[in-house]
Amino acid sequence: MLAVTFCIGSQTLQAKTNNTGTVNGRILDIETKNAIDFVNVTLYKNGSVRPYLIKVTDTNGTFSFTGVAPGSYQLETKLLGFVSYKKNLEVASDAVKDLGDIILKTDSKLLNAVEVTGIRSNMKLEIDKKTYSVDQSIAAAGASASDILKDIPSIEVNAEGSISLRNSESVTVWINGKPSGLTSDNRGQVLQQLPAENIDRVEVVTNPSAKYSPEGSAGIINIILKKQKKAGYYGSLSAGAEYPWGKNLGANINYSSTKIDAYANIGLRNDMHDGKGSSKRQTYNTNEQSGVVDTSYLNSNSDRNSGGGGLFMRAGFDYHINDKHTISFSGFAMDGSHTPTVIFPTTI
Repeated sequence: MLAVTFCIGSQTLQAKTNNTGTVNGRILDIETKNAIDFVNVTLYKNGSVRPYLIKVTDTNGTFSFTGVAPGSYQLETKLLGFVSYKKNLEVASDAVKDLGDIILKTDSKLLNAVEVTGIRSNMKLEIDKKTYSVDQSIAAAGASASDILKDIPSIEVNAEGSISLRNSESVTVWINGKPSGLTSDNRGQVLQQLPAENIDRVEVVTNPSAKYSPEGSAGIINIILKKQKKAGYYGSLSAGAEYPWGKNLGANINYSSTKIDAYANIGLRNDMHDGKGSSKRQTYNTNEQSGVVDTSYLNSNSDRNSGGGGLFMRAGFDYHINDKHTISFSGFAMDGSHTPTVIFPTTI
């Protein structure tokens, strides 16, 4: 009698264990209507935050939950870039719940929130030259072209504005790939008046090829000025001061259209540089007859100052005949002076 009862109970338990359902479905993209693989599909029991079953869609975008106990559930899908999908469903005993095609919508808010920003390097190495970018430099605000050149390796600028490249003053300075009226006599003054904020980049050619006609030159410094590309009228005004003695004022106005580009820039600068120096010298003189050694001392202090100022103007006009041909007129002028270093010695 006990054995018969045990067999009946075992058959009843087996029947309850197999009394489960199945949930099937397929995930599609709303725009392409293509299947989406590797989507996390989670089944929750109603009222519970813990997952009951988790599946990942295959290459055909399909998923299947088997062995699901009868009851109420919530199905949820999650994939980066798509809106989450949620659906309440009932699972019956020994039944297959086919959800069909589930369409996922693109999460436009998430995609619009992504912003990629690129910043180019300040220095670029090319086959025959090195290019130093200036347009992104904070130091360019209120500075002159001479100030920018001081910060470029292999270029030296002294207090009088003289420029040398790798310790040689036999250097050629161009503006926009042309001599532009710069000579060894005036380029120091011109570059001290040229506002750095008008410069896009500086190209340094230390080993110029034959196309540059480099005879007798230690290299070429090519200053490329900015070309405005915005449409309509626009301009800017800037002012600055330096301690102890220095001030600058700059303004520019531009006009741009599909056929005509025109611009005008003006800059006013004035600066003064002060300095101090000292020297000590001790001289020994020996009398050959008496053998007496005479000693003399020379101590001197000096105050140094130099400075200058002037006005720089630049204007240009471009007429675009078509996409490949443009007629351009441009020029610049400056008026100013630079006081060389003056030394006031004091001998003690």
